[in-house]
Amino acid sequence: MAPGTTTASTDGAVVVLRRNRRPLRRESLRRQMATNTIGECVPRTFVRPAESQMTVIGLTGGIASGKSTAAAKLREFGAVVIDADRVGHRVYEPGTRGFEAVVNEFGQDLVQPDGTINRQLLGGKVFGAPVQLKRLTDIVWPEIRRLATEEIADLKRRTPDATVVLEAAVMIEANWIDLADEVWVTTVEPQIARQRIMARNNLTEAQAQARIDSQLSNRERLAHADVHIDNSGTLEAFEQAIEREWQQLMARTGGAAKTGRAAPAKAAATRRSMQPASRAAGAARVATTRSAGATRRTSPAAANGTKTAAGRAKAAGAPKAAAR
Repeated sequence: MAPGTTTASTDGAVVVLRRNRRPLRRESLRRQMATNTIGECVPRTFVRPAESQMTVIGLTGGIASGKSTAAAKLREFGAVVIDADRVGHRVYEPGTRGFEAVVNEFGQDLVQPDGTINRQLLGGKVFGAPVQLKRLTDIVWPEIRRLATEEIADLKRRTPDATVVLEAAVMIEANWIDLADEVWVTTVEPQIARQRIMARNNLTEAQAQARIDSQLSNRERLAHADVHIDNSGTLEAFEQAIEREWQQLMARTGGAAKTGRAAPAKAAATRRSMQPASRAAGAARVATTRSAGATRRTSPAAANGTKTAAGRAKAAGAPKAAAR
């Protein structure tokens, strides 16, 4: 059966096979798992109820890669965006089980007079202490996953034909990729990321590089990607690439028909005008094959407004100090 096809089973479910995915040979799977030092690598075949037409996109990327810009653009096109950063804040709210677990693990002294957790104090307890930070993420990441899953389920009940984007900087580290039907990864060349971080955050080259080194590499992220949008050029090219990927997603899922949404005005002109060219032109699409399957690579582009390393920690529900 060709990747991307669907078959109905006897229990009324529809098995949706990953598009462009090839069966993983044992050697390929071993290589892929070797690059994933945090979460277990599982060949991704999803079972979608026959009555549901919802598509969930898992959007992730490193610092200065344009992930937040991509999420905002997809929201403009009609996607519902669930921001793991925002969900992470809910984990610390008084009265929640995340709140209770954090306080029980790290001490009652975290609770301020107004009943909230002192995030700065908590950050001091985990900053520079990998074991302590893991204790925190072992509490927070499962709670973010639970809350995000609840949001997706609620959307499925209310708007079963929606396209949902789960934006999470730590999607791979936290092993949340099974929540998505497709994983979209934004990347940027490390030297360009370093320049952006230095200019945006007023950091030294060494400080910027340290933030890059604290995250997964592009190669590690791309081992899990279904769609790759490289972001090393201009903002305009990046936005065109996102729009093109959205149009192709709608073609794959029948999204435009089921939602009644008109295609973005520029889409047809963009597809006609974007011809293979150099990186400077920001237009080539190069097919790249990886051990986990074929990943589509979209030409270099750029974006502003990406998150800092502190924002990445927030997306995982960790305090700002843990990301410095």
